[in-house]
Amino acid sequence: MTKRIAVILAALLLPAAAAEAAFHLGLRGGYALFMDKSYAGAPAYGLSLGFDLTRNLSLELSGTRFESSVTASADGLSAGRLALMPLEIAVEARFPLGDGKLAAFGGFGGGFGFTSFTLDSTSAAGWTAVGFAVAEKVQSTACLCAAAGLEYAVSRTSVLRLEARYRLMKPSGTWSITDLLSGEKISGTLDKLSLDSLTIGLAVRMGL
Repeated sequence: MTKRIAVILAALLLPAAAAEAAFHLGLRGGYALFMDKSYAGAPAYGLSLGFDLTRNLSLELSGTRFESSVTASADGLSAGRLALMPLEIAVEARFPLGDGKLAAFGGFGGGFGFTSFTLDSTSAAGWTAVGFAVAEKVQSTACLCAAAGLEYAVSRTSVLRLEARYRLMKPSGTWSITDLLSGEKISGTLDKLSLDSLTIGLAVRMGL
């Protein structure tokens, strides 16, 4: 067991000079599934910029965007559309398999998730028709992420990846209802929102 651990550590800590490229740019696309079924699954896409600390250990800065259709719920949001853009930094480790062209990888990190919610126009118009204006907002918040998958070296500087990324995101929200005739307003908070999601997709990494 001790020998196996030593081999793994040696592979992870091999100097970056042994790698083909220290910096790499990535493009990714996939599909995001939310754990809370009030949020519909949605296509996801993004960019990443990474730096190889060693041959099998790297830092990656990534941004992903996806937009979900929201179904109204008693403890959550009204019907509408929610856009998310998490910006995250993660540490990733590679574990070469066979001849080295194929490798497994895993990583974890965190960042900040930017959010934007738009109330369904039909719902908004219905409230306006009876003399009220309704507003709801989801606060941007910190997030945590973990990723794992397989990658294949297409060339000396290009890699194709199949990856799954789980993201924990627990934002708070606010709501308000304003009487358009009197101007009186009532408001409150939404503290049971959960935007935890699993994104599965493909990515391409290119050395710079």
